Amino acid sequence: SGFARVFSTALANLHRLHPDISLELVSGASPVDLAAGEADLAIRARAIVSGDLVTRKLCVTGWSLYASGAYLARHPGPFDPETLAGHEVIGFDPALAKSAGARWLAARAADVTIPMRSREMTDIIAAAASGVGIAVVPCLVGDAEPGMRRLTADVVTTHELALVYQREARVSPGVRAVADAAPGWEGPAR
Repeated sequence: SGFARVFSTALANLHRLHPDISLELVSGASPVDLAAGEADLAIRARAIVSGDLVTRKLCVTGWSLYASGAYLARHPGPFDPETLAGHEVIGFDPALAKSAGARWLAARAADVTIPMRSREMTDIIAAAASGVGIAVVPCLVGDAEPGMRRLTADVVTTHELALVYQREARVSPGVRAVADAAPGWEGPAR
């Protein structure tokens, strides 16, 4: 969840080239079952191991720490990203424990207060933007969020995003057009 904004330019270009295609975006941390037909394409942030699926790298996303001005007014510093002790940190639901941000945070989250956990990136960002605490989020999303301040100049971790779809020959021309547009979404970690 939370990546629609990142792909909005590519989606607008796709619509301009293929006005007959209408996309339905299903967002959330729970993966859809492509084999069961729950979706034609998926963006995944973890390795896919299946001979029935095609996986194409979209980009490597950088993750960093973000907080709102309200949070930083309550906790003006000093701030050391290697030890978050004494800070309020928005945690990840156990379902996201393998995400790059969750793994990085787990290694540095001794002696923190976790006011909330979520499995949805949109909830984590909304909570951080409202001052609940510090959040570890993809830079592509965090940098675009009004009112959020990035707390580290460099990324703290990275993770690959991939486009995944069925290998089967029955993939429709519309699905193929969307999949073919995907290379235009590539970008560096930031």
